[in-house]
Amino acid sequence: CSGSVKGEHKGDSNQFKPCSCPSFKMGVAGNEAQRAQSINDTCLFAGGSGCKLCPTDWQLHGDKCYWVSRGSKMWSESRVDCSARGSQLLVIRDPEELASLQHLTHAPNQFWVGLSVPSPEKAWTWLDGSRLPVSGPAEGNSCGVVKGNRIRSDACSSAFQWICQRDAVPL
Repeated sequence: CSGSVKGEHKGDSNQFKPCSCPSFKMGVAGNEAQRAQSINDTCLFAGGSGCKLCPTDWQLHGDKCYWVSRGSKMWSESRVDCSARGSQLLVIRDPEELASLQHLTHAPNQFWVGLSVPSPEKAWTWLDGSRLPVSGPAEGNSCGVVKGNRIRSDACSSAFQWICQRDAVPL
């Protein structure tokens, strides 16, 4: 299953909600094991990849869940916020992934991502430790901001919205 997810909002960002599988309706009555098997059968029928779950207020895209802030914070504060949500700032693997997230990064907004230059002698580094291949010198205390389909640098002390990501939970 992919696409939007539906579920009861409980106000807890870690409260998971079931994905919406085509032509699947869960009744109120019935055996829990039968319902679980029915979900699994329907989701496998719906594409073979099975259902994936994201917390309430997160958006499912592929195997990842994404959460977009409404407010603005400095990069370090954004990183702490994502960590408190059991996630990390967005780490972009390739141009295709960046393009597929256009619905989250629509202009004119700018969003912190998990990319920084921790000190002048270091290179652009994603939070997972991988390097961003960039030519030329990198200024210390610079952090990555995405706007539309472009990543640029800004002072880490600037305030922007941010995007957190985490793995979706397979059902």
